Formats: sequence, C-alpha cells, structure tokens
Amino acid sequence: MDPGSILKSIPRRMGVYFLKDARHHIIYIGKAVDLRSRIRSHLTPGATSPKAGRLAARTRSVDYIPCETEVEALILEQNLIKEHRPRYNVDLKDDKRYPFLKLSREPFPRLFKTREVDDDGAMYFGPYTSVAAMEGMLESILSIFPLRTCSFDIPFTDPEARECLEYHIGRCGAPCTGRMDREAYSRMVEEVTLFLRGHTGTLLEQMEEEMQSAAAARQYEHAQVLRDRITAIRQATQRQRVVSEKRVDFDVVTHSSEGRDGIGVVYQVREGTLLRRDSYSLVLPTDADDGDILSGLLMRHYLRASHLPPVVYLPFQPPDRELVEEALKGRRGSRVQLRLGRSGAPAEVLEMAATDARLRLHELAARRASQSDYVPKGTVLLQQELDLPRPPVRIDAIDVSHLQGSDAVGALVTFRRGEPMKKNYRRFRLKTASGGDDPAGIAEVVERHYRRLLKEEGVEAVPDLLLIDGGTTQLEAAVRVLDALGLDRQLLPVIGLAKRLEEIHLPDTEDAVGLSRGSAALRLLQRVRDEVHRFVIGYHRTRRGGRVRATLLTEVSGVGEDRARRLLEHFGSVTRMLQSGEEAIARLDGFGPVLARRIVDAMGGGRD
Repeated sequence: MDPGSILKSIPRRMGVYFLKDARHHIIYIGKAVDLRSRIRSHLTPGATSPKAGRLAARTRSVDYIPCETEVEALILEQNLIKEHRPRYNVDLKDDKRYPFLKLSREPFPRLFKTREVDDDGAMYFGPYTSVAAMEGMLESILSIFPLRTCSFDIPFTDPEARECLEYHIGRCGAPCTGRMDREAYSRMVEEVTLFLRGHTGTLLEQMEEEMQSAAAARQYEHAQVLRDRITAIRQATQRQRVVSEKRVDFDVVTHSSEGRDGIGVVYQVREGTLLRRDSYSLVLPTDADDGDILSGLLMRHYLRASHLPPVVYLPFQPPDRELVEEALKGRRGSRVQLRLGRSGAPAEVLEMAATDARLRLHELAARRASQSDYVPKGTVLLQQELDLPRPPVRIDAIDVSHLQGSDAVGALVTFRRGEPMKKNYRRFRLKTASGGDDPAGIAEVVERHYRRLLKEEGVEAVPDLLLIDGGTTQLEAAVRVLDALGLDRQLLPVIGLAKRLEEIHLPDTEDAVGLSRGSAALRLLQRVRDEVHRFVIGYHRTRRGGRVRATLLTEVSGVGEDRARRLLEHFGSVTRMLQSGEEAIARLDGFGPVLARRIVDAMGGGRD
C-alpha cells in the first residue's frame, strides 16, 4: 500500500471514511472535519497506540462519503457502523432486532409490537431491549384501555355488522359498530400516549378531573369506567420506583467494560419515577476508549429512540459533547443537555445504573465461563467414534462449487460447540484450480486459508477438526496440503464425509467409517456439511449472477470495455460498485456524475 497514492484522491473536506483490508472488508468507519488529514494519521506507520498500529498495518484501501455538516457526518457514521459492524468500531450487539410498540395512524388507531420503524406518520415507542417488558407493557395497556386489535377498515359499510367477542369481554370499545365514536376513541388514544411516555401523574390528574365532571353531570356509568381505569393504572405502576419528589424527566446513560465485552445501560426517569431500564451488549475493539464507547452508546440508542428527554446525565462528558447535543437536538426538536450526574436524584440513579452495568457484565463473564466448560453430546461421541486426540469443539468445513467448470468458488464455515460462528465464514474465488477439478479446488482453499491463519494467528487458531465435503479423492488433496504446511493429524485431524452413503473417510485408510444413522455424532457432521454446502452454493449463484451483470456494463451508453475493466478493477465487482454509490463512481477519472447516474440506473441500483 502506498499512502501517498491513496491520499492524492482524498479531499480536504468534511465527511465519513472507510478503512478496508486486503479482502475489501470494512474494518473501521470514522468521521473527520478534514478527511485527508485524518486518513493520513491512520496510514502513518509510527502509530500512537496499539489499536492505531493494527489499523495502519491492515488497511489496504480507503473510501469516503463527503458531508456538509459535522452533525450529518456523526449521524451517517453511526448508521454505517450499525450496518457494516466493523471490527475496530464499538458495536451494539443485535440492536437491529429490538422491538417497538407502534400506535398506527388510522381513524381508530391500533397498538401492536413491531421491529420495523417506517416513516408512515404512526407513533413509535421504544426500542425495548427486553421483549418481556414490552409485552408486559402492551398487555397492561390493552387490559386498561379498550383499544381495538383487529385490522379491519373502520367504519364498516356493512349495516348488519355485529360486535366481536373482544367487545363482549370488555377488551374493545367496538368503534366498528359505533359503540364508541371517533372523539371518545381519540381521547383514549391520547391517554394511551401519556401512559407510554411515562406521564402517568398527568394522566391520572386528567382522568380524575374527568371522572368528577362525569359524576357531577350524573353520568355515573362513565364515571365508574374512569374510576376503574384509574385504579388499574395505579396498580400497574405501583411497583415503579419514585426517585425524585419533583416531577422531572431525564435519562442516565453509563457503561461498564472489560476486554472486548461491555454493557451499556440507559435508565429513563419520567415525572420523577423510574420508568424503564434498557441494557445493551457492546462488542468493543481492543484498547477501546471510554469516551468513544459512551459517544457510540448515546448516538446508537437515541438515533432509534422514539422520545428523547430534555436532559441526559452521564458519568463523564464525551469528547464530542457539543456535536452529540446538536445531533440529539435535531432528533428531539428542542435542546437536549448532556450533564454530569453529581448530586441529588441524577447521581443516585446514575450509581444504580453503574452498579447494574457492572453486575450484568459479571453475569456475562460467568455465563461465558460456564459455556466454555460445556461440550455437546455429539462432540463427545465424535471424539470417541473417530478416536480423535481431543473433543472437536471447533470444526471447520470446506466445500467447492462450479457450473460445468465455470465460476469455480470455494467456501469455509466454522462451528463451535455445535453452533455456527458466522463471523469466521470465508468465501474464495478459485484462482489456480481448473474448473471441474474438485480435489484441486479443495487443495487451493485449504492452502490459502490455513497458510494465512498460521501466519496471522499461529497454531493456536487451528480448529479441532477439519471436515471436507467429499470422499477419498477430495480428502487426500486436503491432506497433502496440510502435510506441506506442517499440520499433522494430531494438530489438525481431517476427515471427509461422502453424501451418497453418509460415510466418513479417514486419511491413510481405505475403509470408511459408518456411524449409526440416528447418532448425535453423525447429525453434528451432517449439519456442518450441509451448512458449508449451502454457503458455497449461495456464493456460486452470486458470482454467476455478478459475472452476467459485469458483461452488461459494456452495454451501458458511454461504457466500453476499457471503462468496464476499470470499474471492476477499482470496486472488485458490480455489487460492490452499486453498494459504493454513484458518488464513488463519479470520482473516478473519466466518469463524472452523469455517466455514474446512467451506470447505476442501468445496473438496477437506482433510487426508489
């Protein structure tokens, strides 16, 4: 890598940048006021920290997206980190899966759980990091407020429509037949909104006032309904802890970390009452900075949160405090202050949250320790049946695929304790093996993968068992490569699994081993073999489709063979080109925005 040649194309302007390794994988995403200056610091050999040194050593290419403001860059950076999950950025594990409660935008709205947040005018509450807590909240609301749960269009046009069972058991006001008019239903929706936002004190005051008015007007039945709802709300919220006599709204955010593991905690206080506790599992880069962890936690939580408080209390100020405040202001529509929780209720809640984070981190470590001692039954039986030197806790599997000798590819998957480790999956475009020569393809994948593994991570990273999808011929090809690499049978046992008879082939023996069809050992091997087969077939289809799309590049007006070749050399594939976007295409010499737009439209990557 020549830093000088890379920096020539980087402008001195604000934006978000991507550092990529030799396989074009994004390993780090960052923002900068001066892209060229920041990227130069990453490419400097004499790095200032071990993390920076590793980044400089692994970076092989750089890309960027220009931005107009620092806030835009900050938000884009966090969204891209969530999408790509680079190794050297702070990551909130599984944050895409956290659910929300959705109050639909309809004449008679419904409340239900969802994992998709759309720009459809509906109101969203969450995200909830505890599904049980969210479902408990939903059940409480539907038991107190008779919202409809059906998806019918209301009002009905059928004059003979009748109320369903939900109405007769008191769980729905039956707006479908006019039992509850739109005005009354809308008032109830406003009450539900206050409840979900934690403003139960305000809600109870309003309902008590309405109950008194109804009683004074001798509307006793309506007053009784309100009295029952008030009682139910008080019962539903009586376990909530009051942390301040003042009816204040604020959040506290903190975290605890050890090594690459971290726990982030967000406590919500509404009207002086502790409303919710959310916790996030954090995946941290080595030598993670506490300020970066806190900034990432703040942005990733509040970029998805439906309602932001006026104040967020922290154990310390993040390095980009003003920028984060500006970004949160844009989300809330009014100022959000980041303050230190030094005294009073904020300090007490912050200490509670910090203790919670530490305990959750210790629980995580304890679970990991117990799991590290667990060996599945199939793994134990496999060691016994095949006389392996140790239980095959970690298993690698390799397979190859082609179509009549073309687009030959290989793949490797890894299982640990009977479960897939998808971050360790690898795909290979075969370079030396001729199409249709499966043993040569297996040999190439084995040689490329384990040579790199030994060089970068050492023999400690070698699995307990290598499974080859195939029979004796494929197995012998793998064995020859392993012998050349110095990986003997005691260090890396290798077997083949032939699909036709589900026979296990061992090196240096002609007799195949047959395991009982129902044995846990055979089921484990079959699961691993089927997964690598699925993975390599999927990659082969992608490559085949990509080759067809690549030939179509020359059919785009203004793109000849030379420009098509330059595009593929620069981006690696049509898919990566479309993912990079038309701005990245336009930056190449001889292209420009008009041709870039034409290319993206023709290849099916245009905007909706």
